[in-house]
Amino acid sequence: MPKINSPGGSFLKEMNLKSKWKISLSTSFFLIGLGLFLFCEAFYKTKTVSEKSTWTFFLLVSAIILFIGLYLFSLAVSYDIKIKTKKMLRKQHKNKMKRFEGSEKLEIQKNPQK
Repeated sequence: MPKINSPGGSFLKEMNLKSKWKISLSTSFFLIGLGLFLFCEAFYKTKTVSEKSTWTFFLLVSAIILFIGLYLFSLAVSYDIKIKTKKMLRKQHKNKMKRFEGSEKLEIQKNPQK
C-alpha cells in the first residue's frame, strides 16, 4: 500500500510537544468560543421569526465546531500529560545517576583492620 503524506504531516512530526500543546490549546479555545457563539445565535434565531432551516443549520454548524474544539482540547491535555511525564522521568533518571555516581566513591575493604 502506498504511503500517503498530508501536506503538513512532516511539519507536525518535527514539532516538539510544547509547541503542539500551545497550538492545539489556543485553537481549541477559539473553536469552543466560536461554537458557543453560533449556538447562541441559533437559539436567538429560534426565538425570532426565522425559518426553521436557518436555525437548524446554525445549530448543526455550532455542534460540529464545538465538538472539534473539545477534541483539540483533549489532544492538548494529552500533550500536557506527555510533557509532564517526560520531565518527571528525566528528574528520576538524574537522581538515579547521582546516587550511582556517589556509590562509586565508596571503597569496600575485604579485611578491615581493627
